[in-house]
Amino acid sequence: KLKALDLPVLFLSNLKSVSFEGNSVMGMYRKKAGTPRQQEDMVVRRVSLTLAMNDRETSQQLLTFGRLGDDGLPYYIAYALGSDKKLVPIERPAFCFFPTKEVTNLHFILHAPFLLTDSREGIKAGEKHNHELIQMLAQLAADSLPVLRDEGLIDDGLLDIMPYDETKFSASDDRRKVSFKPFYTAIKNKLQTDTLLPAADGCSAKCRSYWASDTELVELFADKQLAQLTGTENA
Repeated sequence: KLKALDLPVLFLSNLKSVSFEGNSVMGMYRKKAGTPRQQEDMVVRRVSLTLAMNDRETSQQLLTFGRLGDDGLPYYIAYALGSDKKLVPIERPAFCFFPTKEVTNLHFILHAPFLLTDSREGIKAGEKHNHELIQMLAQLAADSLPVLRDEGLIDDGLLDIMPYDETKFSASDDRRKVSFKPFYTAIKNKLQTDTLLPAADGCSAKCRSYWASDTELVELFADKQLAQLTGTENA
């Protein structure tokens, strides 16, 4: 059980490491957090999580975004970083300090001080407090996109990370289950209104962007030619 803990110290405010020792195994979970950066009302931080087991180590690099709720408690989203320091999808249940069993259908991690079921395995459905937290987390995810863009982390893999399939989420007004559809809505709105869509020379706005079904089409036309063909300035 101790060897199989899932990111156990990621969202703990004070506990930085957990070590354990048995007859034939020694291990330690530890967290190393980088210097926090303030981006408006968000705190951005790179975090390294390591599991040292006997003579072997495995690590996970994350980029976290946090805000404080009205109750003074922080809530976070965390993107996984690959060995090339680019964003990679990660599938984890929702966290409330420790992981629950609540599936989010998102490819990044979220944490908030949810009201949990008695078993602490799920998030209570139909609770105003939990609904408001998910709305706040969704807006945090949307507001993180310009920061990702400015750090050069938005590229063709964007749709491997961001939710684009509305059918994966239950209706927000369904009180029988927890809905993470606000993430789809908030991120979609952000992509439609900000300069965030990956292009050959950086990022572009929706109003002048065109989606190519294959790479050959992108290589066939220059941006200037695309503008002439479509009649869209700066296409």
